[in-house]
Amino acid sequence: MKDLVSGVIESALKYYAREGRLPVLGSDASNFLLYPANVGCDALNPLEPIGSYGALNFVLCKKKVFSTKSEPLTKLISPKNNGGWKSWLNRSFSFKTISY
Repeated sequence: MKDLVSGVIESALKYYAREGRLPVLGSDASNFLLYPANVGCDALNPLEPIGSYGALNFVLCKKKVFSTKSEPLTKLISPKNNGGWKSWLNRSFSFKTISY
C-alpha cells in the first residue's frame, strides 16, 4: 500500500460525500487527522505511505478549530446554535471509522 495518508483521507472524504452522508464534512483533507483504530498513538503523518503503519482499520477525526474570539461556552452550545447542547455533544464525539 503505497498511497499516502493524505490521499486516503481525501478518498474517504470523497466517498463519504458521494454517499450523501450527514453531517457534511467538507473536502479539505488538511482539516482531518487519521489514527490507527486499534493502537493508541498519535495521528498518522499525512506524507507517509499508509502501509508503513501496519494497520488495516483507521479512525478519521476532524481537527479541532479554536476560535480567536473568546465566546462563553453557553453561547457555543445554546439551543439557538444548531440544535442545543445534545447536538453539540454528538458532533464533538463523532468519529468515523474507515477500512482501507
